[in-house]
Amino acid sequence: MLKNNPMVKRLVETGEERVGKLAQALLSNERFVTAIQTLIQRTLSAKGVLDKSLRSALAAMNLPSTEDVESALHSTKEMVLGRFWPVFGVIRALRAGAGAWSRRGAATRRVTQGG
Repeated sequence: MLKNNPMVKRLVETGEERVGKLAQALLSNERFVTAIQTLIQRTLSAKGVLDKSLRSALAAMNLPSTEDVESALHSTKEMVLGRFWPVFGVIRALRAGAGAWSRRGAATRRVTQGG
């Protein structure tokens, strides 16, 4: 409804044009780009310090971190699948070959019974 309105289309086009000019002006400004890069570097550095502090606090309280829990889940999954995977394979083979086994059994019974 609003997209078909010519006035709205014109306002959107004008807004896009002005935002584009503003972005171009900001990105061509060396000081602005340097400030943004510095801000991103400091933010990432602060995140690293926070993560390290949080891991230390969790370790001091003898609580697992997210990485510890994920590692334990992965190890448990590998252990369970490694231990039971052969059983799953046998079950799958038995299900797939159940018809063939019963047909072979019947044919063998007929041959041995003289039928």
